Amino acid sequence: MDPVKTEKSIKDHIETLRSGFDGCICLALADLSTRTVLCASSRERLPQERLDALCAAAAELLTSDPDATPQVRVMGIREQICFRLTARDGTEALLAICDIESSAQEFMDECAAVV
Repeated sequence: MDPVKTEKSIKDHIETLRSGFDGCICLALADLSTRTVLCASSRERLPQERLDALCAAAAELLTSDPDATPQVRVMGIREQICFRLTARDGTEALLAICDIESSAQEFMDECAAVV
């Protein structure tokens, strides 16, 4: 008897992507139209308020201007935060918090190709 084949869920994809990139602290998928984090994977516990704030920032940066770039990177002192629209329908985005020295933009390109 053949085992039942199931496709990986989005949550599984997010977890696999984050855990496969040492520089990623947190990776999340968000619905920008409702400003809701749909799923997240994190190597350290983050307060829901931080995820909500990142989602709101992504919505503002990625949807406020119709000619805006589909990807934004914000550099901080200890981390970089990346937002990238997915190819689905323009209302979902990937949000990533990465170590400052990591190649986060390349990571986001890889993630966008999978999600």
